[in-house]
Amino acid sequence: MSEQPRRILLTGATGFIGRAFVDRLASAWQSDTYELFAMVRPGRELDFEASSIEHDLRSPLDLSSIPDGIDAIVHIAGATSHTIWGGFREHLEINALSTVDLLEAARIKKIPNVIHVSTISCLKPSIDEPERRVNEATPHWSGWIPPYPLGKKVGEELCITYRSVIDHVTIVRSGMVYGPSQTETSEMGQMQARLEAAVGIAKLPGNGRGSITPVYIDDVTGALLHLLEHPMDEALNVFGPEVLSEREIYETIAERLGLELTLEFMAGPDDRFASHGGELGRLLELIPGWEPTSWEAGSAMTWPEDDVRDT
Repeated sequence: MSEQPRRILLTGATGFIGRAFVDRLASAWQSDTYELFAMVRPGRELDFEASSIEHDLRSPLDLSSIPDGIDAIVHIAGATSHTIWGGFREHLEINALSTVDLLEAARIKKIPNVIHVSTISCLKPSIDEPERRVNEATPHWSGWIPPYPLGKKVGEELCITYRSVIDHVTIVRSGMVYGPSQTETSEMGQMQARLEAAVGIAKLPGNGRGSITPVYIDDVTGALLHLLEHPMDEALNVFGPEVLSEREIYETIAERLGLELTLEFMAGPDDRFASHGGELGRLLELIPGWEPTSWEAGSAMTWPEDDVRDT
């Protein structure tokens, strides 16, 4: 008797990471070994093979819309805007309340594996110390927190709570994800858009000294695929091998795009700044031979020479 296809419920399937994960899954698994159910906004059409579940994450989840026999939930969807003021309701609705709805669905429908995609931003940053690194042991950000990391932090805390009633709940924290199909709503996409909109001088937020840990999209989707096959109950950081300053990232993007710009950061050089420089830890132990994509290789694939703009 043939083995039943694994049934996977995916949120965020039409976003940058979600769509890349759909492609990664299709290339790694035979089409008859899994069934994909994509939770999307009402009226959103899919350009890949999957069963559509229409649901607005800001609304309560109707459990009857979740098919029986789901083997895993991969929760990628989330509000991604990095506003400093305002937006708390939206971020809590989408990044926290939608997470508890899916966790509750997993509990009631006995879905054994939940993978929740979070962010390095919800960990306590180092202030004015770009050389310090965060890892899996770094505590959550405390005190006043901007809307985006606050929503993700609450989502992680909910995941930890539900581990007592769901077989496996894994938290995957990524650095700044980038890749060829990135959108302007992604952090790296926003950095690119600022440079492309500039003429002569690019006026940029911050002071360029904060540390960032970029991670290539294939590394994130590879980690998610591994966790589908090897579920666990941990928080894992998925980072690239280098920690770079904001200035270094802007300079690389400008160079790859052929933009001759003077970078002018709007914050003063003595202003305080937060850094999220990460170091790989558990992932290297869990996946033998894991080799994260270097910034040099990843940036070349994201902004290939054929796409360089004439200036």
